[in-house]
Amino acid sequence: MKRALLLAAVLALVLAAGAPGAAWHPDPRIRWVDGVADPTAGIREGPPSRPAPDVPLAQVEDAPAFFSRYPSSAEVRAFLEGLAQEYPQLVAVETVGTSWQGRPILGVRLGNQATGDPDARPALYLDGQHHAREPISTLCVLYTLWWLLSQYGHDALATHLLDTRTVYAIPSVNPDGNDIWLADHFAQRRNANPTCCDDDGDGLVDEDPPNGIGWGTFHAYLYVFDPAWLAAHPGNPFVDDWYRHVRGTADMGFVDAEGNPIPQIDDDGDSPQRGVNEDPIGGVDLNRNYDVHWNLGTPQVWSDTYRGPAVWSEPEARAVRDWVLAHPNIGVAATLHSGADVLLYPWGWSSTERLPDGQVYEHIGRKASQLTECCGFLGAPHTWTARGLYTVSGSAIDWLYLQGIYAFSPEVYAASGIAYATPYTAPGIENAYLAYTSVGVMFNPPEEQIVQTCERWRRFLVYLLAALPAPVFNEVAVDGSSLVVRVANNGGIAADLALDAATDKGLTLHVNAPGLRGRPFAWSLPLKPLLGHTLTLTATATLHIGGAPRDLPPATLRVRVGEGGVEVLDGNLSPFASLAGFFGEDGWDADPRRWEGAYHLGPPIGYPLVLPVFWR
Repeated sequence: MKRALLLAAVLALVLAAGAPGAAWHPDPRIRWVDGVADPTAGIREGPPSRPAPDVPLAQVEDAPAFFSRYPSSAEVRAFLEGLAQEYPQLVAVETVGTSWQGRPILGVRLGNQATGDPDARPALYLDGQHHAREPISTLCVLYTLWWLLSQYGHDALATHLLDTRTVYAIPSVNPDGNDIWLADHFAQRRNANPTCCDDDGDGLVDEDPPNGIGWGTFHAYLYVFDPAWLAAHPGNPFVDDWYRHVRGTADMGFVDAEGNPIPQIDDDGDSPQRGVNEDPIGGVDLNRNYDVHWNLGTPQVWSDTYRGPAVWSEPEARAVRDWVLAHPNIGVAATLHSGADVLLYPWGWSSTERLPDGQVYEHIGRKASQLTECCGFLGAPHTWTARGLYTVSGSAIDWLYLQGIYAFSPEVYAASGIAYATPYTAPGIENAYLAYTSVGVMFNPPEEQIVQTCERWRRFLVYLLAALPAPVFNEVAVDGSSLVVRVANNGGIAADLALDAATDKGLTLHVNAPGLRGRPFAWSLPLKPLLGHTLTLTATATLHIGGAPRDLPPATLRVRVGEGGVEVLDGNLSPFASLAGFFGEDGWDADPRRWEGAYHLGPPIGYPLVLPVFWR
């Protein structure tokens, strides 16, 4: 009762003072969190990004101006089409689906066509922005694509990767949501399904959305503090457990960057009963709509994590499904988000279900922590999603894993929802601050930090591409009475290599190289029965993901074996290229003594810190 009276008194004084946004009304969607009425406070999904102490943000040279701000879906499309025009031998862009509002969902393929069919090579899949308010995830994908292309022919790693591997990407899964977030609603998460969601239960759909409160605007709140707290924290009371020292709050409405009020329109004319903005656009949480324990998801249509009316009900989720299934050469994937600073891996839906590849995931997670400790940030933690962060059913990461793909979900950025705060004085009001909040600020870096955030995660995404097993024939040569075939998996993920040789007369030979990782393998064949014959060599890498084998596209080579040596008729020979040295300390690996511990979220994982012999 005392709290309610205090809030009422503060509100009356604020209105009398004529503060920005004074003509406000109670918002029924405000949640009380830790004793403070703040609609952003309960949205945080994980740990915030951690600046490295006393280390300034790195300066990243030569990044295009495109990465200096958050783009519209049309600008994303123009950027991708520009890459395709600039690098026609390396890039293909296609429409892989259409959103509810008719926007194209764009898919991109990277790979050098001059060195073979990109669709017949091992591939990495990337996507971003399942959730509208996470556009930094789109920019991280686009930046990685741009880096690989711009460095091709200049950087040895980028050149080798696009010559031997393929990247598929859907940079923005939710283009409708992106444009809503950018222009009208900085808290938009879901898609724009116009049929599913009567959020306020009045029989109408999407009839009263927010207006003009997109990126760059703020929800202002007045906080009245204990005088002792302000005295102890002059200049910034919003530290530590600040919310425990708040004596009262008042909603000051929405304002632009200059503090000017942004009136909200009661689109459906029911403000005396329901207020305004009670039925925003959409929609469905696209990262709850996949066919993996979808039934365990949230059925309430007003929830930000609403799973949808049926599994695969959303065209955006179906576009991802169809494009991934159309490319069985995908072996590794990363589906990017923001709102936390952590690398997630399966399972999302369960903290107790057996995870056959848990030890491999931990191994790669530690490397992610190491690689992301750069650019002015400490390394991102890593965790089994349901154990270290939250439980999520119907997610892309679990569905990708069940397709036989090593799937990761980098959460690339998180911060406080308070953009800035200023002291506030008015007749009868003391010890007060105006705090300008935004979910957009919570989930996305300020524009001057976009490039550093993208570069930080680019390092890990390129690592995943390089770690992808990719068999390559290095040499075929006569050595005494033997024909020696040297083949390598220079990727950092172990794979079983099956080698087959077949002559034009029907002779076949076979050998296995189990657990081949980052090194070559030599196969000696008897020379005599091969002399004078055409020999077709095939090397197939098999990943054992989720307990099931997954064959990646084979490398093939056709040669003629003669007394004087070997003639290559079809295919390519490439010297063995060790890629581990491109990834700093410990190469493919990261010392668990350094990168486990404080860099692992959740309970102990129960896996040995040392990997099996075949991984070393």
